[in-house]
Amino acid sequence: MYRLEDILSKLQIKSLNDFQKQVLNVFLNSNKNILLIAPTGIGKTTIAEIIVLMSENKSVYISPLRALSYQVYNELSQIEPVRLATGDVYIDDQEEVEERIIMTTYEKMDSMIRRNYDWLNQVSTIFLDELHNMRDPKRSEAIELILEGALEKGKRIITASATIGEIERIAEWLNAEIIRADKRPVPLFEYVKYGNKLIDKNGKVIELKKDLIEYILDKGKNILIFENTRKRAESEYDRLKLIYKDKVILFHGGLSREEREEALQKIIRGEVKIVVSTTALGQGVNLPIYCVLLKEMELPQVENGRFVGWRRMSINEYKQIAGRAGRPRFDKEGIAVIEAKSEYQAKLFTNYLKDNYESIKSYLTPFKFILVHLSRNETETENELLNAIKYTYTLRNIEPREIKLTLDKMTDLEIITEYNANGEKYYSLLPFGRALSYSYLDLEDAEYYRAVLKMDNFDIIHIIANSPKVIEVSRGADVEGILRDWVHGKDPKELVKYGTNITEKDVKNIIDVSTWQSYSFYAILKALNHKETNNALFTWLEIESGVPKNALNLVKLKGVGRKLALFLYQHGYSTKKEICSDIQNVINIMEKDEEMKKQTWRIKELCKSKK
Repeated sequence: MYRLEDILSKLQIKSLNDFQKQVLNVFLNSNKNILLIAPTGIGKTTIAEIIVLMSENKSVYISPLRALSYQVYNELSQIEPVRLATGDVYIDDQEEVEERIIMTTYEKMDSMIRRNYDWLNQVSTIFLDELHNMRDPKRSEAIELILEGALEKGKRIITASATIGEIERIAEWLNAEIIRADKRPVPLFEYVKYGNKLIDKNGKVIELKKDLIEYILDKGKNILIFENTRKRAESEYDRLKLIYKDKVILFHGGLSREEREEALQKIIRGEVKIVVSTTALGQGVNLPIYCVLLKEMELPQVENGRFVGWRRMSINEYKQIAGRAGRPRFDKEGIAVIEAKSEYQAKLFTNYLKDNYESIKSYLTPFKFILVHLSRNETETENELLNAIKYTYTLRNIEPREIKLTLDKMTDLEIITEYNANGEKYYSLLPFGRALSYSYLDLEDAEYYRAVLKMDNFDIIHIIANSPKVIEVSRGADVEGILRDWVHGKDPKELVKYGTNITEKDVKNIIDVSTWQSYSFYAILKALNHKETNNALFTWLEIESGVPKNALNLVKLKGVGRKLALFLYQHGYSTKKEICSDIQNVINIMEKDEEMKKQTWRIKELCKSKK
C-alpha cells in the first residue's frame, strides 16, 4: 500500500480540497462504506484513484463509460500495472487477473461476478462511480447486482454521485456514511429563457439586449446547444452554419468514432465556438464549455427499436446536461439555459432549476436476481435466496410468494431445477440457465430462445434478426437484409438502404448486437449439445467478422483484415498456403486495385511468418 504523499506526488497533485480530505479521513480511519454526494468538478475521480491505490488486496474502479475507465487507467498505469476490463460482457476473457487494480464498467463487472472468478475473492474494495445511473433502465440491474453482491460478501463499498434523491435511504441500504459537498467549485448560473428574458429559480429577470449566442460569443466564450433528436440537431447545425461558418460543429451518436473524436478535439482546442449536439454529450464528458442551451425538454421514447412518443426530461437528466457548463480548469463560472416557447413553459421549466432530485427507481427483477445469484453460488435453498434478496435495494421487501412464482416460471422454462434434500428445497441452474446468465440475457430472451428451440428447422440469421435485443436497436430496418449482405462482404455504408433514416453508425450497432445475440444462441445450443451447434458457431463467426464461412480462415490471419480477406476470397484464395505458394500472382492482382495495392506489404509479411 502506498503512502498518501507518494500517491499525490505520482499523480502530480499539489494539494487536496476539504471535501477530498474529509473522504480520505473516513476511508483511512474506519471500515465504513461511504456514499459521496458532490457536484461535478470537485475531484471525485482523484478520490477514486487514491482509494484504489491505498486499498489492501485487490480493488475495482467501476464507471458507466469505457472512456472514463480509460482516463483513470491511463493515469494509474503509470504508477503500477492495472487491468482494464472493458470487453464484451458475453466473452469469458478475465479468468486470470494478476493486477491489484481493476478498471471496468458496470456491465462487465456484473458479467465477471456471474462467472464467479476466483480472483474476485481477493477484492476488498470497490469504487462505483455515477450511482445515479441506477435510474437508467438499461444500467440499473447491473449496478444493483454489483452492490448487492458486495454487501452480501462484506466488501467495502465507496459510491459517488453528483445528482441523486433519497440520499438517506440509499445510505441505509449500503450501510454507508454520507459525505457531501453542496458547493460547486465553479459556480453554475441556471436560467429559463423566454423571449429575450433570462429567469432564475427565484424569478429574478435579466433582459438580454442581443441574441444569447451573440452574447456568449461576444464574451469570447463558447456554447453547447442540445437538441433532442439527430434531425433537429442537424437542422439547427445547418441554420447556424450559414451564419457562423466554421465556428459551428455537429455532434451526435450517429457519427463515426473518428468523426466524434475529431469533433471533441476541436472543442478542446477551442477551434469551434458553437457545438450542436444530442444528449450524446450529456454525461461524463469534461470539455471546456461555458454555456449550455437546452432547446427542448422532451426526449424520444423508443420501444422495440421504434419511436412511440415523447417523455419529459427528468430533473436528474437535466442536471447532468447542465453540469457540462463551467468546468474546473477551463472557466470561473458556467451558464445553463433552458429555452421556453410559451409563458406556461417558462413557469414549468423553473422547477428544473431547483435542487430537487428524483428518487432512484431501480429495475431489478426477481428473475434477474435469481439467475445471477444462482450463477454466482451454484446451489441455494429457498431460504438462502430469500435472505440474500434482503441485500438488494429494489426487492428487499418483496413478498416471498413472488419469488416462488418466479422460481416456478424458471423451472417451467428449464432454466433452473429444484430438488429436495435434508428437508429443504434446493435450486440450481440448468445448462440453459447458465448459458443465459453468461450470455447476459434476460427473461424476454429466455422465452424467445426457448420457443426457438422447439422449431424443427433453423434459419439462424432469421432467428437472430428477430431476437428481442436486435429488434430494440433495429430502428425499423430490415435486419435480415443487413446481416445477409454484411456476411457476404458489403460495407456498412451500403447497408443503410435497408432502413429509413438510419446511419452507418446504426448499421454498425445492429451488427454489434447481432454478434452478441448470435454468440448467445451458439452458447445456448452448445450447452444443450444441440445438433445445430456448429452451424450457430459459424454464423456467429460470420457476423462477428463480416465474411462468409469459407473466408473465415483468411480473416484470422495476422495482418489480414476484413477488406483484404474478402478481396483474397473473391480471387479464389482461402488459406495461407494457397496465398504464399502463389504470392507473386497475388501481389500482381492486388496492384491492379487502387486500394489493395497499398496492402501488398501485408501479404509479404504474412508469407515471411512461419505461423
